[in-house]
Amino acid sequence: MPRLSEMKRTLVFVFILCSICALILSTLASALKVPQEKAKQLDKSKQLLIAANISTDDVMATYKERIRPKVVNKEGELLTFEEAKLDYESYLEKNQKKGFSHLPFKLLYEIHSGDTINGYVIPINGFGLWDAIYGYLGIAEDGTTVLGATWYQQAETAGLGANISLPEWQIQFKDKYIFQPSQSGDIDYTRAPLGLTVIKGKVAEVYPNSKKALTSIDGISGASLTGKGVTDAYADCLEPYRPFLVKLGRS
Repeated sequence: MPRLSEMKRTLVFVFILCSICALILSTLASALKVPQEKAKQLDKSKQLLIAANISTDDVMATYKERIRPKVVNKEGELLTFEEAKLDYESYLEKNQKKGFSHLPFKLLYEIHSGDTINGYVIPINGFGLWDAIYGYLGIAEDGTTVLGATWYQQAETAGLGANISLPEWQIQFKDKYIFQPSQSGDIDYTRAPLGLTVIKGKVAEVYPNSKKALTSIDGISGASLTGKGVTDAYADCLEPYRPFLVKLGRS
């Protein structure tokens, strides 16, 4: 009997200790949720500004001043969320995991400088070697010249595929084209291949005298599958925006 009583006391002590630990962890998780969400939103806003080729020390103020979220319908018409009868926050929460390019109203961000539109940022998503990848692609007002690119969320192999998130790799996207020009330099916006291709090797060596260099990106050694995932993500996400991009290219 003494042993049984001692065992009961031990079990009660363990139960109370576990309950207290669970309560503390639950309280901490709840308390940290809001700061974590704010930090996540700050980072995504920063990444979007990088894709838009905007440098700033005050990320949120600049974002609110220069970035305006809008949507594009299947005809390529640009609409405000109010015109599309959509709530921005609900729209993001519902669709951010699967992406926006497959939707009837596709997300796009206008880049403003006062009353002047300087370009647009398109959300990009796809799959790398291990998991989903998410990024932004900034495009100039001509509808084809890249302003910048970022990959803000990925779970690729450290030192290999994960290098897609490094500024020194992302910087090569600037001034690339998303529409493939002909060898003469002309662009048939309705038929030209649309996207950006991560190649095996260096663009300067693989395409020294070809217009394909304008839509190609240096590959990452040892990360060919991640590179293919990035290539597929651009092709899959940009194609649904073609009607809108065609209008920009012809304007």
